Amino acid sequence: MAAREHTLNTPNDTLRNIDISGHILQPNDWQEQRVVTFAQIAEVHDVSVKNLQSSFRENNEHFQDGEDTYLLDFEQATKLLGSQGVSRNGLRVFTESGYLLLTKPMRDKMSWRVQKLMIQAYFRDQRVQKHRPLTTSEMFYAQAKFNLEQERRLAVIETEVSDMRSEVSDVHSAVSDVKDELRSVHGQVDDVSAKVEDLDVKADAALEASKRMRIESFIVGNKLLHQFPGKIVRGVRTWPEERRRLMWYCKHNHLRIVPIPVEDKEWESENTYPLQAFEWLLRFPYEQDRQIFFRRHR
Repeated sequence: MAAREHTLNTPNDTLRNIDISGHILQPNDWQEQRVVTFAQIAEVHDVSVKNLQSSFRENNEHFQDGEDTYLLDFEQATKLLGSQGVSRNGLRVFTESGYLLLTKPMRDKMSWRVQKLMIQAYFRDQRVQKHRPLTTSEMFYAQAKFNLEQERRLAVIETEVSDMRSEVSDVHSAVSDVKDELRSVHGQVDDVSAKVEDLDVKADAALEASKRMRIESFIVGNKLLHQFPGKIVRGVRTWPEERRRLMWYCKHNHLRIVPIPVEDKEWESENTYPLQAFEWLLRFPYEQDRQIFFRRHR
């Protein structure tokens, strides 16, 4: 008895359907957890849904909502399974721990084998798929999502910079009026001019900093650890391979690498790289092509 995987069209096209002892199960994930319905459990264990529901009602004090089971409303259930076969009363689903609690009374040999297949093929399959390499379409989607988020951030920063420049313009006007009316107080006017120039410098620095990121901020902030796990040395996660790629790209495209001070690390500063370099990093080929690339460009 073995579990086989089948790729079929489902509400989530990135998940593979799984064969549990001749029963094809469509994997369902809720809140980043693999879940299973009454109907799916009844199918693979060859029992009735009513018996499972009765067993759950009799032992529901042992099930913790949000950990062992979820009760989805109609909208949530439709999002998970599609509109077909979803009750207006919602849908009860079980996590791996909830499934084991619900099937605990089943002690025959067949149930034990099915439970083992469910754990190995159905629930473990979700943990494996989380760390699979991104497909081309997923990479483009991630890049588009990243670009949109960066554009949103830049729009906010540009608005703030525009406000700062407006304030600077107002200060310039005030300084001009002060110079015309109070020629005798040159020292004070010089101080105001210096503050205005400092605001200009800070505004330009803020705009420049908004177009750059550290490697850690980019990967962690965009939830890309599964694609760029890096290495952990003495309890600190670093990304030496990604750093080498970014430095190579910036060097060959004449882009500036700007170090900035850091306070939460053993070292005093870290490099920041242009967003253009990170966009290239997202499009970087798979491992075999990477090795060929760096052998040619050392």
